Amino acid sequence: LFSRWISGIAASIALILGVYFWNNQDTTFKTSPGETLAFQLPDGSKVQLNAGSELSYDHVTWEEGSRNLSLKGEAYFKVEKGSKFTVETESGSVSVLGTQFNVKQYQSYFEVHCFEGRVQVLDSENDLVLQPGKGFQRYQKKPAILTDFATTTPSWMAGESSFTKVPLAVVIAELERQYAIEIQWKETDAVQTFSGSFTNTNLEVALQTICIPMGLQFAFEKDGTCTISK
Repeated sequence: LFSRWISGIAASIALILGVYFWNNQDTTFKTSPGETLAFQLPDGSKVQLNAGSELSYDHVTWEEGSRNLSLKGEAYFKVEKGSKFTVETESGSVSVLGTQFNVKQYQSYFEVHCFEGRVQVLDSENDLVLQPGKGFQRYQKKPAILTDFATTTPSWMAGESSFTKVPLAVVIAELERQYAIEIQWKETDAVQTFSGSFTNTNLEVALQTICIPMGLQFAFEKDGTCTISK
């Protein structure tokens, strides 16, 4: 997979898969729903940004040796060894020296998976270190859940979105980002969770994968929106 990583910020890739822009001291990479973006940071670390996400850093302090980034959404990192590398999100931060990990933070959901090395996860309630094959997830102010996984890279990089006991609201929000679609639904069970995966390349199959095991049904409206109901 990493043979396809792109050095720098080739304009053609930016136009097809996402947006890169520079503003004052911040360097920012951004994707729209349904888009992804692969790029390389100044230190050689590689990043793959998932749909509907944004990653930025201060290029001045970065040149001074401070490897701090701000993430809104989801990204996979392959970090070159060096000084401390920290990804800040609204829900918490993840720090490493050199490793491979995935961070996801949308609204009130925070998730980290460690694929290589060790990563430190810090939020308002937790301060812990993840080993390879270990995951961390937290939704709103509920207690954190530690998970195990056996994959070597995030499933979304292979065209699937996977979940383990994740609130249904988070799953549907991910579906909206991957397909750039608006979904109307009424959450009837606040503790309802979903375990499984859906494809990122076929909307109807993805909806069936989610709705059938959850006892739900879906329909497309004339305006292009999708409705999910019991």
